[in-house]
Amino acid sequence: MAEQQVYRIINQEREEEQRSGALLATCFCGGLLAALVIGVLLALLGLRGITVPGITGAVFKMEWLCPHMIIGGLWGLLYFFTVRSARRRWARKGLLVALLPTAFQLFFLFPQRTPHGMLGLGLGYMTPFITLFVNLAWGFLMGFFARVLWGRE
Repeated sequence: MAEQQVYRIINQEREEEQRSGALLATCFCGGLLAALVIGVLLALLGLRGITVPGITGAVFKMEWLCPHMIIGGLWGLLYFFTVRSARRRWARKGLLVALLPTAFQLFFLFPQRTPHGMLGLGLGYMTPFITLFVNLAWGFLMGFFARVLWGRE
């Protein structure tokens, strides 16, 4: 009797590890798909004549799109920690996680890795708002895709 309980506990732990690994992969794929959709939408905006400084001309090139998809997937891995315990409100949690890449881009990438200065203001005064909007759209889509890929409980 006690031996069966031990086996049951071990099997439950294995199942939980497998589900965690599957959820981690789902979060990565959700971030990857969201980055793909955002890249395509930015390209379509560029074709319509709506330009986003520093982005629009490069979106149709695979040299731009593929790394951004991988980066979207890597940011999606952080999303795993928000949905790991309670799998509810996927899109809302995606919006919260989207604030991390926004802060990273505005406060590290722009001032440290580009000549555009803090918040990317060298590209224009709307740059912080555009960055926030694009990343929030990515976060929402990441939550949506992760929920769709995860399926029902």
